[in-house]
Amino acid sequence: MPQYLHMAKHLLAKTHTILGNKTDPGLFQLVSNQLFQHVADQVDKRYLIRCSYIEIYNEKINDLLDKSNQGLTIREDIKGNVLLDAREAVVDNVDKVMENMMQGNKIRRVAATRMNERSSRSHTIFRIILESKDANQKDGPVHISYLNLMDLAGSERVSLTKAAGERLKRGLT
Repeated sequence: MPQYLHMAKHLLAKTHTILGNKTDPGLFQLVSNQLFQHVADQVDKRYLIRCSYIEIYNEKINDLLDKSNQGLTIREDIKGNVLLDAREAVVDNVDKVMENMMQGNKIRRVAATRMNERSSRSHTIFRIILESKDANQKDGPVHISYLNLMDLAGSERVSLTKAAGERLKRGLT
């Protein structure tokens, strides 16, 4: 696995950097490609990969993979792990990861500004959960890793975007 994936627990970026475009793939695509290549190269391990996608907007947490799962609450277990009842989709290839990300982006809150036709109005966290275990041990330990890809709401300069009213308020929070 690439060194930066071993070290990174959270990757923080802007929407273009995360999504990329047809000629310049973004972090979602690059990380997914390398993750599934790593999994394919491991013959002595079994993997289960899931993803979730949440939005934080106006101090509310919404599940971007399940429109009916809105207004989520954060809980903490006795070990200090943060728990959130967001839908987790099992994925077994890069296309399914990208499909879930695109599905979530369809309901993410965006608005036009003078600088950007689709400026994000919410923060999002796309989480990849990787479970692995030794393929030769039926009851061996399961190792769980998390990678959180975060995209912050639009932060263009107010003087350039001409944002006002509710759009200005959302851009500043």
